[in-house]
Amino acid sequence: MVDNVCVVSDDCMSTAASPSAVAANITSDVFGLGRPLLFINEIETEECQMIENDYGVFSFKISLGACGMTTTQFFDEDGTRYIQFGVTVSSNSKDSIGDTINFGNSVIKVAFTFDYLAEVDVETSLVLREQNTTTTEVEVGSWAGTFRIEMYDNQFKVQQTTDDLETTVGAMVYLGIHWDVTELSGEAKFMINKCTITQDGQAMEVDLIRRNCYLSTLSASNMNEGKAVLVDQTSYFKYQTFLLTESVEDDMKLNCEVSICLIDSGGNSIDTADCALTASNADCALETDFTGFVYVLDEATST
Repeated sequence: MVDNVCVVSDDCMSTAASPSAVAANITSDVFGLGRPLLFINEIETEECQMIENDYGVFSFKISLGACGMTTTQFFDEDGTRYIQFGVTVSSNSKDSIGDTINFGNSVIKVAFTFDYLAEVDVETSLVLREQNTTTTEVEVGSWAGTFRIEMYDNQFKVQQTTDDLETTVGAMVYLGIHWDVTELSGEAKFMINKCTITQDGQAMEVDLIRRNCYLSTLSASNMNEGKAVLVDQTSYFKYQTFLLTESVEDDMKLNCEVSICLIDSGGNSIDTADCALTASNADCALETDFTGFVYVLDEATST
């Protein structure tokens, strides 16, 4: 013990994090005898109460953002951004039992933190055919697979499936990146960092989206309501399909990177750097862009 702070060994405590919830187990030995019921962040509700089993192990499992959970972000030594969720379990001892047993009125606090990568990759394979057929197979990204790419009709109302999807090379496709986690509504939103098209056997890569910059050469457009860039659950966009070679047999892949951003009470990102938008059309372009590629801002003009 240093300055009244103890380091709990791994034998006494374990933690787990799923895409939408966090959990922990901790032995009663950490708290000692004479302890009342334990609650997360001192919120005395059934959801926030730690449960003790017959073997003297306290446990909890709560949704992200529940029980007064704190949310912050940090960068590791490599510059990777994380969103951190935190809770504290406190226990005040009973004063005494009768006139002879005294527990010292001590307070024990155990802090739990759970770190999530704030940048996520989502990929889908687009198999294009010249004669009106295409199929989509979705590979799940990170944040334990809670993002996926979906394809829609041109009104973004009906989700297309492999069985009923028909398109040709050069046709418009209507896509959405969907986030399954709903527990962070009001706490976090996400934005598309970049969406890139590749084709098997080709070194060339084509960026369709760079945050709020869209490749107008291929009619790529922001289709979110109000041209929002930072969204709660689904970010919609469209573009014109194409090939990088003359062969339709080589798989096309669409890889999108998304950033999860903590928000304030007004729904705006609190991270003015890593969740910042591009300021002008001129800033959309890169020196390595191919001749004829034009990127333009496609976002809400007012908030």
